[in-house]
Amino acid sequence: MKKLIILLILIFSVSVCHAGIDFDGADDLVNIGDPASLNISGNVTVAAWIKFTTTQGNKQIAARWGLDQSYALMTSYLNDNQLLFTIRSSEISYVAETPSTYNDGNWHFVVGVYDSSNVKISVDGGSFTVGDAIAGSIDTPAQNVFIGSYNHLAGYYTGLINEVSIWDVALTIDEIALLYKSRIKRMPLQIQPSSLKGYWPMDDGAHGISADGDIVRDLSGNGNNGTGDDGGNNTGLTWQAESVLSYP
Repeated sequence: MKKLIILLILIFSVSVCHAGIDFDGADDLVNIGDPASLNISGNVTVAAWIKFTTTQGNKQIAARWGLDQSYALMTSYLNDNQLLFTIRSSEISYVAETPSTYNDGNWHFVVGVYDSSNVKISVDGGSFTVGDAIAGSIDTPAQNVFIGSYNHLAGYYTGLINEVSIWDVALTIDEIALLYKSRIKRMPLQIQPSSLKGYWPMDDGAHGISADGDIVRDLSGNGNNGTGDDGGNNTGLTWQAESVLSYP
């Protein structure tokens, strides 16, 4: 009987976990601020798990992008429900866009990469879609990093976001595939850890409660904690539990 209880505890511990924050698309966001470690001018990788059903375009998943721009992972402003990664260099936007749409209500792992040659995007560990060619530095104006929006005015994403990570290197497709296939929370801590500048597992609150005013912890070691803000309507922005990922 004691062995059975232990087994049940283990099964429960790896099958149910907090899976991010549910954003209402009206005015929800997580504000990371503008820390120096996220003011990246060279190679960059931005990754997140997402899940949405609402038709949307030009909505921010994770971005240092607003009135001034650096880099952004988002739903495409070119074609609704496709995904896009963009960087800004010399006041010009360079993009890579997925050929497929992803408003299917399933969890997807989306990763945007800039490798000093091209802007690229990968979904669910698959091959890169290579976008615009560029050889330059990312613009680095004073600009906050947000999850779920690009400022307090617009770009509000509708759906779930989980496991946001930012590196100041270009991850390889093998590293991205490992992140996707592992299905383990905290896995970004094992991939290029010295270059990991922000990692928000977004599992700080209990299922169904508001994340407004809550600290959204950065586990990268850089102290880039965010703060939840459910906007003026004081609704939405709730912690969400699902079993898309397992705890190690």
